[in-house]
Amino acid sequence: MDASGEPARRPQGHPGTVTTTAFVGAVAVGAAKAPPLAACLLVRRRCDRRRAQMWDLEWARLDRRQMN
Repeated sequence: MDASGEPARRPQGHPGTVTTTAFVGAVAVGAAKAPPLAACLLVRRRCDRRRAQMWDLEWARLDRRQMN
């Protein structure tokens, strides 16, 4: 309110309110999805590294068998 009792700024119109609501909703959904997605990517990376390590060990064992 300003000195004359009127709103200092006009209220936001319907299109602006809908746009703001959609934007805030999208940000909230993204923020809610980010931690599980990050955890999933981290676990997948660790599993992929472990699987690659297991493949390397198996190939090394196979090579030793063929050499003897």
